[in-house]
Amino acid sequence: MYKTLTQLTPDDPWVWHNLSILYLQRYRLRKAWQCNARVLKLMSFDNARRIRRSIIRQYAIVVLGGIVVAAIAVVYLISALVG
Repeated sequence: MYKTLTQLTPDDPWVWHNLSILYLQRYRLRKAWQCNARVLKLMSFDNARRIRRSIIRQYAIVVLGGIVVAAIAVVYLISALVG
């Protein structure tokens, strides 16, 4: 529905804002970021800036989680090689 609305009303920041929230809730962070960027280009408002911070936090969690998993894998590999 929102994708259709973005085609019908491409300059409506509220449609893009709601779509960015939906993508964030589904952990589709790249899409959420793109929609949020469109919102902030059209009209900057507090809720859109809050969503931007939430997207950044989710990215950080994903990146840090990946780093932790990689570090654990390295420790496991080293311990397996050593013995």
